[in-house]
Amino acid sequence: MLPYPLVVLTRDPLPGRHPDQRGERNPFRRLNAELVVWARAEYAAGRTTPDMAEQLGMSETAVRLAVTGKTWSHLPGAVTRPRIPNRGGDVNTSKLFDWEVQVIRRKHAAGRSQRSLAREYGVSQTAIRLIVIRKKWAHLPEE
Repeated sequence: MLPYPLVVLTRDPLPGRHPDQRGERNPFRRLNAELVVWARAEYAAGRTTPDMAEQLGMSETAVRLAVTGKTWSHLPGAVTRPRIPNRGGDVNTSKLFDWEVQVIRRKHAAGRSQRSLAREYGVSQTAIRLIVIRKKWAHLPEE
C-alpha cells in the first residue's frame, strides 16, 4: 500500500496552450509568419542565424529552429543545408591519415601482406583489407 494517494494527472502538461496553437496562435510566440518567411529567405541567401538573432533580439536557437522548420513547420519553405559527413582523416577517431592509406595501398600492390601492414600501422588486418579493396577510404583518388 502506498503511503500517499495515487493521483493520475489528466490535466494539460502545457497549461494555457492548446494542441493547435501553432505559430501565431501561440500566445507566447516571439516570431510571426512574416518574420519566419523573411528569416528563411535570408538564411537561404547565406546569412547566418546568429546575425539574424541579434537583429531580431532573440536567441540563435529560436531563429535556427524556425529557419530549419523544427518550429513553425506548418509554414512552407524550411531551409536545410546538407550535413557534410567527416571522412577519412577528418574523423577524430581515425588512426590513419589520408597519405598513410595511399602508402598502404601502394605497399600492398607491391606485394606486402595485409598482416604485415596491419602490424606496421597499428590497425587490424580487417582494416587493411577494407582499405585495399576500397570499401573504406574510397573517397581517396586511385593512383
